[in-house]
Amino acid sequence: MTEDKAEDITRVPFWIVLAGVSAGAFWALVGVAVGSRLSRRRDRAVPGGVRTKLLPWQCTPTSGPRSRR
Repeated sequence: MTEDKAEDITRVPFWIVLAGVSAGAFWALVGVAVGSRLSRRRDRAVPGGVRTKLLPWQCTPTSGPRSRR
């Protein structure tokens, strides 16, 4: 087999690659939309929109201010 024939066999049409990338982008956006919807729904389920337990990034250290050394 020559190099030209090997390249022809493994070559994929551009529209197939474009379709694959587009499908991946579509499902990524669907995932973001569903996650956003579920997050808003969960916030509305809590009375007054206040969570009883803080999220990990909302917690403050209890040992006092950190030293900047």
